[in-house]
Amino acid sequence: MPTRASFELKPDAAVALLAFFTIAILIVVVVGSLHAAIAKILVQERQTDLLSKELQHRTSNLLTVIQSIAHRSLSGDLSLAQAREVFDARLQALARTPRADELQHGRDQPGENRQIGA
Repeated sequence: MPTRASFELKPDAAVALLAFFTIAILIVVVVGSLHAAIAKILVQERQTDLLSKELQHRTSNLLTVIQSIAHRSLSGDLSLAQAREVFDARLQALARTPRADELQHGRDQPGENRQIGA
């Protein structure tokens, strides 16, 4: 029957082994932290991109509404001064209109019904 191998650990080897395992644990912790930080940054970048696209979309919609108001205000037999007054009044009415998302979430109650194009 073969003899059991004995395991003897010299003090220098024990210190080296302890240092190795300590460094290995630190590396695992640091890599895990970096992975979590990178994942968080990627989520934030996606959210920023989504918000940027939403802002572009809303700006485009607003410019379309303003263009429509301008066309409607400038059509007909109005003088330039009258058309300017009508256009200004319509833009002011648009500015007073509660935002749709506030209405949907109940943060702002609609007052009176305002006609923008009237």
